[in-house]
Amino acid sequence: PLLIMGETGVGKSAFVDLFENNYKGDHPGVTVTRMNIAAIPDTLIEGELFGHKAGAFTDARREYHGIIGKLKDNDLLILEEIGELGPYLQVKLLTFIEDGEYYRLHDTDKKTAKNIQIVGTTNKGPQAKNLRKDFFQRFLTFHIPALRDRKTDIGHYAQKLCPEGWALIKNEGHTGYLGHLSGVADELAYLQNPKKPKPLYSDAEWEFLT
Repeated sequence: PLLIMGETGVGKSAFVDLFENNYKGDHPGVTVTRMNIAAIPDTLIEGELFGHKAGAFTDARREYHGIIGKLKDNDLLILEEIGELGPYLQVKLLTFIEDGEYYRLHDTDKKTAKNIQIVGTTNKGPQAKNLRKDFFQRFLTFHIPALRDRKTDIGHYAQKLCPEGWALIKNEGHTGYLGHLSGVADELAYLQNPKKPKPLYSDAEWEFLT
């Protein structure tokens, strides 16, 4: 299982999308299921994830296989904000990750579901009080540095989230009066010293990134 870590707003979902696209390329026909732990009340997460028997609670008129019960070999389960799981559910999910075994709510029959790829995201670190160390250690972790530490990546996010706005910023360096003068100066500097690399960003782009 993979755990993608990073502070809020760092772009974890973009990395999840990248992993998902690559994974589907390697495993054609797989089912991809996403679940945002933070968006579901604590009392409903276990039943939604692992399923329940009929009568497990007031509105459980029928049995429910749960998200995990519906997955097949090589299917992909994405658990966003997995750090919001309570300690009990961390243990239950940890057991499933290690053994492929689990129980539905109010069910004594053991269920199995192996070879499922799990990807989690969290903005919490290993020192978080409610995050069990054994749970954290079971994942292969991928830490995304803060945007303030990789400012040149901001352009990629801006281009994806607001392509029209980023296009205006890029073009400002070539159409604006000051940007035009800057571009001419760069061209002259390049002609005088061809070995000097041309700048990667216009003045407007660099102002935005910094």
